[in-house]
Amino acid sequence: MYDVTCPTNASFAFVITPSVSSGPVRECSIAIVLTDCPGASPVWASQCVAPGGSVTNGLDSSGVAILDVPLCVGQVNLNPVVLNFTDADFDVTGDGRFSQEDVSAVTAGSMVPAHVDAFDFDGSGAVDAEELAIVQGVIDCGLGAGIFADADADGDADCADYALIVSNFVDGSVLGDSDYEVTFDFDLDGDNDATDRDEIRRLLSPADMAVPFGVLDFTDVLAFNVAFGAMDPAADLAVPFGVFDFSDVIAFNTAFAAGCP
Repeated sequence: MYDVTCPTNASFAFVITPSVSSGPVRECSIAIVLTDCPGASPVWASQCVAPGGSVTNGLDSSGVAILDVPLCVGQVNLNPVVLNFTDADFDVTGDGRFSQEDVSAVTAGSMVPAHVDAFDFDGSGAVDAEELAIVQGVIDCGLGAGIFADADADGDADCADYALIVSNFVDGSVLGDSDYEVTFDFDLDGDNDATDRDEIRRLLSPADMAVPFGVLDFTDVLAFNVAFGAMDPAADLAVPFGVFDFSDVIAFNTAFAAGCP
């Protein structure tokens, strides 16, 4: 489906229609790997529209462009393949987010149903190398959701990330804003808000319960005591969840002593 005999003009139109409520839509327009041109090496070019339609690698905000890829004699003019997707469309690992882990989990030729559902664009019943290259291109353009709370993109979420998040989290930023960060978006609803901040805190620094965030001090102790007394879920830090008992107090004290940040 993706091979083109050169020289020629070819037009490709392919759209994945995302489900309506499964998360913010990120869009990528990608040129195809061309493999049938005698004497020419395969060419891979990807150009993407970032969240919100900002310009990335020369595409305008509408995502409509012609990519001129020099091959053989003259040029092959391609209309990009357009992938409109949400994380649910490409999430094969089941963690709710589309990331490099999803692409790495699939090998060319895979007929695993979950892989085919996500990446088999031509309906052949298996995922081929060109289809994997397209999805890898989406990741390479920075349109994956990444690992939640991995602010420094080192492959995990830890205390170093928390310090960066505290400095860069903008409450109320939305998909398309320059300060929106998809790695901060726990529920992938297209904004960075109090829900996301609370989940980041619970994951990385559960004792940091009061402003100023990023500093552990007596205000956090007071905030925990108030929340615990009110049976606020913010103070429910240990199993059994839903029960407020001494295990929550121990969990708070342990996190406070650990000192993240």
